[in-house]
Amino acid sequence: MSEVTRAVQTGAHRVDDKASSNMDPHADFHVPMSTYYVVFAALMVLLVVTVGAAFVRLGPLNMPVAMLIATVKAALVILFFMHVKFASRLTKVFVAGSFLWLAILFVMTFGDYVSRDWLPNSRGWDENPVKVQYDDGVAKAGHGHAPGEFKSEPEHTPAESHTTPAEGAAGQRGSG
Repeated sequence: MSEVTRAVQTGAHRVDDKASSNMDPHADFHVPMSTYYVVFAALMVLLVVTVGAAFVRLGPLNMPVAMLIATVKAALVILFFMHVKFASRLTKVFVAGSFLWLAILFVMTFGDYVSRDWLPNSRGWDENPVKVQYDDGVAKAGHGHAPGEFKSEPEHTPAESHTTPAEGAAGQRGSG
């Protein structure tokens, strides 16, 4: 007796036509055209809602509302036009995993976007609070320079000797 026959006789294996292991994956599943028309109408209504929501000032809720409408539209397309609603459990698991991964990416991206103002150096050098505090401290201490008058090259006094690398440490050419 084979394992399949034994499994069927003991009831460990489903033999009905609705069992996913007994379904022909290439069998045609016909969705009525009325379903497509209803989904198309829903997508058109959501399109109008999207455009309308773009003109309504919701403050900080603009982005979440737009993302919610886009998620509903994407779910309708995936479920009905891509036939995931009528697919096997394995296909549904992979689609759900894809949405989970997309949600992780969105959370990380929006987390970065929201937290950019938290960093002190995020506005560039000109508006850097550390530089402004330094400039204010230098001006208050009276070091001779007003803020914004810093030079990139230090000024040399006439007493300092200028040597080139060829002159060596002693200042004489060829003594190395």
